[in-house]
Amino acid sequence: MDTKAHLKTNIVAGALTSTHFTIRTAMPLLLGVLAGGHGFSEGQLGDIGSAYSVGATLVALTSVVWMRGLLVRSPVGLFLVLGLGAVSSAILMKSYPSMLATFLLAGIGFGGVYSVMVALLSRMDDPNRSFGWQWGLGSAPGILLLYAIPAVATAGAGVSATFLLLVAVNGVVGLAVIALPSRLKSQPTATGPARAVETVPAMNVALWIGLFAICAVYLGITGGWSFLGRIAAGARLPAQYSGTVLAIGTAVSSLVALVAGEIGELGARRGAMAAAVTAMLLGLGLIAYWPNRLGYAIGTVLFIGLATFVLTFTIGIISRLDTAGRAAGLPAAALGAGSILGPTIAGHVYEADGAAAMLVACGLSLLAGLVAYVSVYRLAR
Repeated sequence: MDTKAHLKTNIVAGALTSTHFTIRTAMPLLLGVLAGGHGFSEGQLGDIGSAYSVGATLVALTSVVWMRGLLVRSPVGLFLVLGLGAVSSAILMKSYPSMLATFLLAGIGFGGVYSVMVALLSRMDDPNRSFGWQWGLGSAPGILLLYAIPAVATAGAGVSATFLLLVAVNGVVGLAVIALPSRLKSQPTATGPARAVETVPAMNVALWIGLFAICAVYLGITGGWSFLGRIAAGARLPAQYSGTVLAIGTAVSSLVALVAGEIGELGARRGAMAAAVTAMLLGLGLIAYWPNRLGYAIGTVLFIGLATFVLTFTIGIISRLDTAGRAAGLPAAALGAGSILGPTIAGHVYEADGAAAMLVACGLSLLAGLVAYVSVYRLAR
């Protein structure tokens, strides 16, 4: 594939991926708007947020079945319609059960789009670069929403204005579906020409270890991210200050993802990954044990800013371990599992032993993901 075609595919996939990332990025603000507009309890809000992750994970787990036909444009179009319809209905839904169902369906819709984009980029000549572009470009609309949602969520119109804004943003970037290919290209096997997914052998142990690495890394990232706002409040940092720091950390993360994609194999090496995880652990340590303005800011930027670097190469290694193409959508399932387990585990540890213990637990999960990555790195090469 030539450079121009690569660039087009990366941009289109990044735009469509953002429909999923905007929900992930803006989730704390969305739940806050629902709390103010409908009076949901903290427990109910947690369930609503998890419902989205459950939907995205379910569609990714079943991708091995529904992606066998290698179709791209038509399933993405259907998933977009489902996701946009679900988010639109949130304007009308007011009860807790109906909101749970709404977020579940939104997760299936936009999570399905993301699963297909992961499968598409896995077949690129340089998957690491493509995944870097995906994280970088896909995060941009979410960063803008972190600033826009508080501005539009005015008293008396918070829920409707917020979700209309979300529908508008995802609807515009969703127009990129028209530039998608109709089908995925088949991947060549190690011993012969390309063949369809239906005839490939069973997935190997190394592949499952790679998927565990994705889950463990994302568990640590989402667990820490979910409570950074509360940690700031506990340290008596102004909400405006902590919000600005989180937005800066997310913006840095987006830029780092693009850099990670450009340096390719250099960043995928075990030493580079170990250095990135070590810096993230340092960031967690600063947040836990030096939570003043400077410590919180540096720690958050290190932790969040390098998250996409680690995720880019952890996801990228799957395309090398999965030479037959059977697990093209399973990295999205591993991410979904991590996003479900991360906030839940972090919340229980936080409640039982405090913020420092919770951040230590997140750090241990990052280390587990690094060990899994290192253990299969040589096989992937």
